[in-house]
Amino acid sequence: MGQDLTGDSSLRAASPFSRQAPPEFAHILEAVRDIFMALDADWRFVYLNSAAVRAARQPLEKLLGRSIWESFPALLGTEVESRYRQAVAEQTPIHFETTGILTGRWYDISVYPVSTGLAIHGRDITERKQAEEALRTSERLLRESEEQHRLVSELTADYSYTCQVDPDGTIRIESATEGFKRITGYTVAELEARGGWKSLAHPDDRDEIRREQRILSGQRDVDEMRILTKQGEIRWIRFSTIPVADPGQGRVVRLLGAVQDITERKRAEIRLRESEERFRNFMDNSPAIAFMRDPDGRYVYFNRTQQLLMQGPVASWLGKTIFEVFPPQTAAELAAHDAEVLATGQAMRIEEKVPALDGICRDWLAFKFPIQDALGRRFLGGVAVDITERKVAEKALRESEERLQALSRRLLDVQEAERRSFARELHDEIGQALTGLSLVLKSSALARGEDLSARLSEAQALVKELTGQVRDLSLRWRPTMLDDLGLLPALLWLIDRYSAQTSISIHFEHRGLERRFRQEVETAAYRIVQEGLTNVARHARVSKVALRVWLGMDVLCIQIEDQGCGFDAGLVQARANCGGLSGMQERIELLRGRLVLEAAPGKGTRLTVELPVREAGGTP
Repeated sequence: MGQDLTGDSSLRAASPFSRQAPPEFAHILEAVRDIFMALDADWRFVYLNSAAVRAARQPLEKLLGRSIWESFPALLGTEVESRYRQAVAEQTPIHFETTGILTGRWYDISVYPVSTGLAIHGRDITERKQAEEALRTSERLLRESEEQHRLVSELTADYSYTCQVDPDGTIRIESATEGFKRITGYTVAELEARGGWKSLAHPDDRDEIRREQRILSGQRDVDEMRILTKQGEIRWIRFSTIPVADPGQGRVVRLLGAVQDITERKRAEIRLRESEERFRNFMDNSPAIAFMRDPDGRYVYFNRTQQLLMQGPVASWLGKTIFEVFPPQTAAELAAHDAEVLATGQAMRIEEKVPALDGICRDWLAFKFPIQDALGRRFLGGVAVDITERKVAEKALRESEERLQALSRRLLDVQEAERRSFARELHDEIGQALTGLSLVLKSSALARGEDLSARLSEAQALVKELTGQVRDLSLRWRPTMLDDLGLLPALLWLIDRYSAQTSISIHFEHRGLERRFRQEVETAAYRIVQEGLTNVARHARVSKVALRVWLGMDVLCIQIEDQGCGFDAGLVQARANCGGLSGMQERIELLRGRLVLEAAPGKGTRLTVELPVREAGGTP
């Protein structure tokens, strides 16, 4: 350890090193970060700069004059001792890299033999070593990552690829697995010759600038796009591109990617969307409402028809139960039906009353059925048709049938009354006249001369009277001129006869009556005028009345107005059977006409009737 470095003690006396560095170098050596040390021929420290003292982690006073082996016994047997002794033995500079015994940092050591001993220079290269190690680690990980990527891609994707990114940002495909050509129809060389991956994208799906910016900024790119294959076919792919950055260059240098051919999935999705769109259009344009509720009774679907028919913002119903959108009683009834459907698993057809948002209770014919999803949960599906109008029509039909039945009974009663009246008139008037004629004729058989002549004259007078009675009776029951000449002549005859019998003058206005109408229309009009004038004579206590008859738009209008004593029209119409007025109403209903009665006590009466002159879908 204390051996002379050169074997010549004269070297020690001639050594230029002392305990202090030469003044001309001192300020330089103290300022640098590198380590400078000088050892004499006995391996003793004769100089250490500040950096060396800091690295040694001992005071300068304990180092100067002491052997390096005494100060740092851990160096013995290490590469450092071997190198130092090699430099002395070979008298040639030695350069090597090693870690510091105390610091653990890396140094680039240069050992220079000199005539008086050794000069040692050390540079801290820890950062460089760490960078080199990081680079080696990165390259190893990259190789492992590429291998793993290729393996995973081959297992999960249709093909994988790698790309090189040039310093100017140009992306060039380096390699691709076999599936690349199967999917695209191109080899890598063919596609690069066409302009690279950009030429593969469908024109409508090209967004190279955005995609390149994202990748070159170090972001992973996962997306779907259409490509045009070599055969001109449009295919859908899903790709995932991972950028690989080089910290030394501060940029992305490579790309790793995997691609899945999702064409069939996309086509299935498109078919599904088209099917859903057709279903949605069908359901939204259906006249019936359609809905679905989940196992908790919450709305998950309803069509547009429901929104229109329910007359409100039913979009707010989604996620709500029937108890949240309907009155309690209605909700309870609906829930009971729903529970029965879900419990039995059978469809149900039922009529339900549900109030709309406008407060009107509407009738619905509902078809409810269970729907089971993939998880086994039972949803409730339903289709319902608004039958409110049908219900109203059914009620009106029942009421109409009841009125028709009442009318039929009334007609039978009228017929019987007319027959009784006709029989009574025949018996009281014609019968008595015939009886008198019979007696006169019997007495004439026994008479002679002038007595016979008187008897025959009396018989002739009776026959003439009887003929007048028969003619009057016939006209009263149905004037023949109504059938032969029409409504206007019959009304004129009726007016003349009425005025003569009642002394009530009639102001008659008419228009459009020169034509003929259907027999039932003419008969009804004649009888309505006849009954109306009779009621005036019986109740109005007037000396004149106005009669207007005119042809309107497919209706024959009749109006009878007087300024008599009047009556309570509401009270009269409320009565089930009110003589002549009821008979008029029955005739008008048979022809699907309309009657309006306006009257008030002390303010006269006005009766207006409209009779359709055409049959339904027929001619006048």
